[in-house]
Amino acid sequence: MKKYIVALLLASFCSVVTNQVCAQNTASWNDSIAHSVKLKALHAKRDSIMQRINVEDAKRNTQINGVTPERQEELNNRQDSICLSLRSQLVDVVLEIKEIAPDVATPQLIQQYNNLLGKKRESKKK
Repeated sequence: MKKYIVALLLASFCSVVTNQVCAQNTASWNDSIAHSVKLKALHAKRDSIMQRINVEDAKRNTQINGVTPERQEELNNRQDSICLSLRSQLVDVVLEIKEIAPDVATPQLIQQYNNLLGKKRESKKK
C-alpha cells in the first residue's frame, strides 16, 4: 500500500514538473515570436526613416525665386532642423535594434561552429 502511495505521489510530482517546463517553453516561444515581430517592425521603421531622410535632404539649400535672403535662411534652417530630427530618430531606432538583435558571432556560437567542423573532419577521416 505504501509503495502505491509513493508511486502515486511520484507520478503527480513528475506531471507537475512537466507542466511547468511546458509552460516555460511555451512562454519563451511566445516571447521569441513577439521579439521577432518587434525586430521586423523596427527594421521597417528604420527603412522608412532612411527614405524620409533622402527626400528631406534633397530639399536642403534650395533657392526660391522672389524670397528675401532672410526668409531663405529661415527656410534653410527649418529644413536643416527637419533633417537633424530625422537623423536623431534613425539613431534611436538603430540603437534599439542593436539592443534587441542577438550578437551573431558570440563566443558560444563560434565554439559550436568549431565543434561541428571538428566532427565533420573526424567523420571524413574514417
